[in-house]
Amino acid sequence: TTLLYTIKFEPCEMLRILLPLTLFSVAISHYHIHDWNAMNPALKLRGLLGAVAGVNDSCDDPLPTLYSYHIHVIFWGQNPDRVAMAMDLRQRFMERFELLGEDKRCTIFPGDPAPGHAMCVFPVNKEPGGPFLQGEFSFFIPPEQLQETSAWMLQHR
Repeated sequence: TTLLYTIKFEPCEMLRILLPLTLFSVAISHYHIHDWNAMNPALKLRGLLGAVAGVNDSCDDPLPTLYSYHIHVIFWGQNPDRVAMAMDLRQRFMERFELLGEDKRCTIFPGDPAPGHAMCVFPVNKEPGGPFLQGEFSFFIPPEQLQETSAWMLQHR
C-alpha cells in the first residue's frame, strides 16, 4: 500500500523547510575528492573548458582517491529547542563512536583532508559562519568509517 500526502506550505514555511535541506545537501557534499594544486594542468584546463563548452568527459577519469569525509549537522542556532536537540544528537554520536574527551577534538584545519587521521570532533558553531547560514557541528570521518557513521546519523537525526 502506498500513501500519498499533499501538503501545502506558506512561502515562509517552505523556506524554513527547504533551506535546511539545501544546506544539508551542500554539507553532505563536503568531501575532499580532488587536490586542485596536485592536479595535472591539462586536467584542470579540460575541466574548466569542458564546463564552459558543456562537455563532461569526467566519467572517463580514474576514480579519485577519497582521503576523508565530514558529517555536518545544521540546526537553527537561535532556537533553544533546536539547539538542545542538535546537542543531544551530537552527544549520542560522540558516545556511540567513543569521541568523548579532549584527545578526540580535531586539531586539524577543517579543510585538511588529513589522510590517515583518526575520527575526531570539530567545535560547535551556533552562529552562521563559512558556507553555513545557521548553526552547525561536524565530525571528521576516515573513509573506512563512513558507512557506519553515516548510517547511524541517518537513523538517529
